[in-house]
Amino acid sequence: MLKTVEEYSKDAAYINELVSDFSATAEELSASVDEVAKAIVDITSATSEGANDANNIASTITIITEKSVNLREQATNTKETAEKLKKLISSFKV
Repeated sequence: MLKTVEEYSKDAAYINELVSDFSATAEELSASVDEVAKAIVDITSATSEGANDANNIASTITIITEKSVNLREQATNTKETAEKLKKLISSFKV
């Protein structure tokens, strides 16, 4: 009977060690999962900032394009006005 008690004691110690190892592994895994989750949050944040920056660039390009078109129209109008003025001036004799 003493031998049986010793075997149970050894088995209990082995199971205790096994559970302790499992607990330590679970804590390490939990820490790793926390790090991965933080990395995902950081990546998401950086991606969002990049998307916002891209939208800002696109908006700025749109504004520049609109102003360029407006400038071209004004240049065309100025050219037409200059040509009309030149015709009017050519009708005068000095």
